Amino acid sequence: MCRCSGVFSRCRRRKRKLIHLDKAKNYIVVCRSEGRSGMAARFLEQQGYSVTNMTGGMMERKGETV
Repeated sequence: MCRCSGVFSRCRRRKRKLIHLDKAKNYIVVCRSEGRSGMAARFLEQQGYSVTNMTGGMMERKGETV
């Protein structure tokens, strides 16, 4: 899994890390090519979170990456 501000580190630990997310907020997930973030987005949606997966991942992003 991708690492999003400390939320995800490994698949087996992701569920207990969700306690840090607010279900009232919207989240954008991104990884290099959209594969891992797609899995993360589907998982979060199944848990009741509002999630957008960034289409194409960072490989499709134009401009400077900080």
